[in-house]
Amino acid sequence: MRLSASARLWWALIAIAVLAVNLRPGATSLGPVLAEVKQSLGITSTVAGVLTALPGFAFAVFGAVAVSLGLRWGLSRALAIATVVATIGLLARPFVDSALAFLLFSVVAFAGMAVGNVLVPAYVKETFPNRLAGVMSVYTISLAIGATGASMLSAPLSAVAPGGWRFALGVWG
Repeated sequence: MRLSASARLWWALIAIAVLAVNLRPGATSLGPVLAEVKQSLGITSTVAGVLTALPGFAFAVFGAVAVSLGLRWGLSRALAIATVVATIGLLARPFVDSALAFLLFSVVAFAGMAVGNVLVPAYVKETFPNRLAGVMSVYTISLAIGATGASMLSAPLSAVAPGGWRFALGVWG
């Protein structure tokens, strides 16, 4: 069954909103439970500092190669791969028992998120050239919802969910 052009645009808009909601929680969910993560994994204050700086660093490094990936693979395919990479990192990092593995899976998650951060606006421009302002508004609001929701809910989830901080971080995957 082939979708109409209108249906494809609606599905693209939904995909943009869902993807955007998930581009920030990997970074913003960690701060509220950092003390628990440090204690559980034996992370030093120095490593915790590196961990909190990692999103900005990873976004800069991997964001810089995102355009090349988008040109090589196409926007849709690059975004799909970035989503899978981010999901793998977000789902794997709560299940490790070493600080190094936690850092590595965090880098994996942030790499996927960084590519998404750069390529989603290009996808919006390509897919919705006549509705750019409205769709970019949906994208921006979705980013804010994801960032705020994760930072607001991680500590309460950690306090009540089985698995504590591991569940609170894993849920964002």
